[in-house]
Amino acid sequence: MIQAVISLIPTGVTIAVAYKSRKVWVALLCGILTGAVLSGHSFSGFFIKASTYLFVSFTDSERLKITFFVLMVAGMLHVMARTGANLKFGISVGRRLPNARIARLTAVGTSSLLFFDDYANVLIAGASMRPVMERHRISPAMLAYFTDVMATLASVALISTWAAFEISLIGGALKEARAEAGAMNVFLSALPYHLFTYFSILLVLITALTGRWFGGRKGEPHRINPPLAPGGQARRRDMIIPIITLVTVSFAGMLLLGSLHLPLGVPLSLTALFGAAPVIDALNLGVITASLFLAFFMIKDRVMGKKEFSSAFSHGVKGMWTTGLVIILARGLELTAGDLKTGYHMAYYFQQLMKPDFIPALIFVMAALVTVASGFSWSSMALIMPIAVQMALPSGEAVLYGSVAATISGAIWGAQMIPYSDKSVMTAAACGISPLYHIKTQFPQVFLAGIAAFFGFLAVGAGLPLFAALGGGAVILILIHFFFSKG
Repeated sequence: MIQAVISLIPTGVTIAVAYKSRKVWVALLCGILTGAVLSGHSFSGFFIKASTYLFVSFTDSERLKITFFVLMVAGMLHVMARTGANLKFGISVGRRLPNARIARLTAVGTSSLLFFDDYANVLIAGASMRPVMERHRISPAMLAYFTDVMATLASVALISTWAAFEISLIGGALKEARAEAGAMNVFLSALPYHLFTYFSILLVLITALTGRWFGGRKGEPHRINPPLAPGGQARRRDMIIPIITLVTVSFAGMLLLGSLHLPLGVPLSLTALFGAAPVIDALNLGVITASLFLAFFMIKDRVMGKKEFSSAFSHGVKGMWTTGLVIILARGLELTAGDLKTGYHMAYYFQQLMKPDFIPALIFVMAALVTVASGFSWSSMALIMPIAVQMALPSGEAVLYGSVAATISGAIWGAQMIPYSDKSVMTAAACGISPLYHIKTQFPQVFLAGIAAFFGFLAVGAGLPLFAALGGGAVILILIHFFFSKG
């Protein structure tokens, strides 16, 4: 018990500093240094651990690629804002949307179309719909909530960057447990059990329909980078073509790179291609191509000169440096969680307390807590999935499927409650608000969906039919929203 509490101290320090200082990168640095103190065991050990955590963080190729993608998108968005391309796009689309309700539903629909990758979803949907929402006086915090939640569709979509990762985790866990079940079969059978994802999307749809929620006031201005006034002769295509290029090239890149990395003997399918593809490489290929298209049209249409384009693009990149720093430093916090064995201690502690009926619900909570500790949902899934499968196998198929889904859903729940997860940072950046404000406004909605999912997983573990857990949770959420949400 004591070791489990100690392993969570860096997380507690990170959260406390984040809410006190409102600087997430400073909070992460404090969490990393706290972890170095706890794992170093001596003065010299502290310096060795701290330097190791920071070195690995700043040399992690995957995080650096993600940071590059975010900075490039930031540069593109700033150019569009400087020239007024985003405003013209917003005015054009906004004129076709008769009221705020249609605008909110359009934002949700746009986000749902980008189901194949969560990063691309939050950045593209958030940036493209931001001027539309502002035209209808809809809070950027509400847009951030919509895109953050709808991006979780990637976790339950067959054709997505998440599917192959989840299947690989399930396969590894089944192999470790020496189970005969196939990974794909378990993945497909577990899809209906992603209670948190479905409850979250339900709340988003209700919010979009009614305009009422439990977050901040819709008209409350809380932006970190308000839109700029038009400064040139930008056209709608100056935003539309680069965005379409980014999506198209990224999608095609995943298929191409997936085919090049597909192991011999693996049947050709979209799921297999997405699974084999280095996703962030495809996204970077897309953003580089889109940036070149943007530069071409800006210069060709004489909206900007070469120097002006370079200045605007670099200004957008510089404005996002703290976001990149958060993405990089979150890797260090993940390392502290590994050294302090946060996942192991939590699993061991909960296993002593639980009965088989409680397994899916407690797996859900464990996955969320590990994500809060590490700042990255995929690391939480990797830590918890083997534990979940080992614990659930003796208790029957429903508990197994529920536990597999609870691992993924819980990891997502944790990421949506902290301001230093990669997706929270990206979502806030695309919508023009701070990560801390984004989490403060969406937390009541997300927490409520998580509580409903927790009780749903308890029902599944107790042997109740899945439709009862889904239907009962949905009805309760609708009633709570109807009586207690605010406009």
